[in-house]
Amino acid sequence: MTRSQHRVGRIDLLRHWTIFLAVAEERSFRLAAERLEVSQPGVSQGLRRLEEHLGIVLVRRTPGGAEITAEGRVLLPMARTLVKDAAALGSEARRLAELRLRERVGFAPSVPSPIAQTVIAAIRNRGIGIEAIHGTCGELVEAVGSGTLAAAVIDEPTPIGDLVRGIQHSQQRWILVPDPSMIRDDGQVNWRKLDELELVTPPRSDNPAGHDQLLSLFARYALAPKVIEVCGESQIPAVVATGSAFAIVGPDTAGLAAQEVSSILPSHFDRRLRVVVHPHRTEFQAGGDIRSIIDRAMAAVPDIPPRP
Repeated sequence: MTRSQHRVGRIDLLRHWTIFLAVAEERSFRLAAERLEVSQPGVSQGLRRLEEHLGIVLVRRTPGGAEITAEGRVLLPMARTLVKDAAALGSEARRLAELRLRERVGFAPSVPSPIAQTVIAAIRNRGIGIEAIHGTCGELVEAVGSGTLAAAVIDEPTPIGDLVRGIQHSQQRWILVPDPSMIRDDGQVNWRKLDELELVTPPRSDNPAGHDQLLSLFARYALAPKVIEVCGESQIPAVVATGSAFAIVGPDTAGLAAQEVSSILPSHFDRRLRVVVHPHRTEFQAGGDIRSIIDRAMAAVPDIPPRP
């Protein structure tokens, strides 16, 4: 191997083929330099070193610019493929590296958007990539247990097996009723007037234990309402507006109601959220305790005070 061949290593070869491709396509050393954002002498030197390495002339300088030789025309399609494939290779490698470091965090359907957004922002602010996954509480618990999720924010009560819990965060819930007469002058619910109304809820499958617990609370008020399930909490106000149903919702959904009347419920109706993690995976790959980061983010959301 000659000294000139020794100077042009494999990594340099890709750079020099890129220079050749730019000169060949632009038919100009000046335009090639502008395209590559390097100096014109750097383009000339790079092309010359590639020609020395190959032992052939690829481009000739002419008064009209750069003229590709017969050998250069033969090699041009292969050079174009080489440079294109190298760029694709680098892009795919970077994508795989980002995926390896990206954390997957699950959110149950009952988790309000402000909480999910705050948690996501807190993780991203630490320079950690995140992919938000949505599923039922049961699906998320299973995914954390299998290691496909780094963590999940779920609604209690939910059986979690051996997973590790974070702090419990409580959120006041409201009752949404179709008629002002169902709310007393002191702002409390007149439960007897709800006797003939149906209860509209998200699907029981989102969190069977939580759904059943909610229904059991109505026994305190001598109610056993028939349940209507809708796809999501955002659809609830429209059903209540028909006049035949009432609902238990978070403050974000209560704010969506146009004509319906809402009232804050006692604390035993609170929505209780927790983050769960795998006992053998308590830190993000890039560092930082998973529960601590998510718990602090959830506690920072207004009206979500932590309860040990």
